[in-house]
Amino acid sequence: MRLEYREIEILSTLDDKYVVKYYDSWLESDSQGTGGPSVLYIQMELCSSNLCDVTMVKKTCFASVKNKSLGHEILEAVDYLHGQAIIHRDLKPENIMVLLNLATKRCIKLGDYGLAKIQK
Repeated sequence: MRLEYREIEILSTLDDKYVVKYYDSWLESDSQGTGGPSVLYIQMELCSSNLCDVTMVKKTCFASVKNKSLGHEILEAVDYLHGQAIIHRDLKPENIMVLLNLATKRCIKLGDYGLAKIQK
């Protein structure tokens, strides 16, 4: 199974505050008519920053958020995935999206499930 299709299969089953939301996906054929490969589009929740970007560039964004709570949120997200029998297998700062929501005080969402595996 292609990695992109596995990502769609996994994302479509997940629904949690710590997981980037999946909305839709579609396949479009080569628009040039040259018989080139089709392109798969995956529509997901917009998360404009990841943990790597924020820690390198936007340090003031997290002045009020304790590092301890970020670590706790990441562990809660991984715990949710494991409870769904999913192993992420590519957890790194670039795949931890940052959505600062002051109402819920939640900051992170895990993305990029292309290498994830469903444990059976």
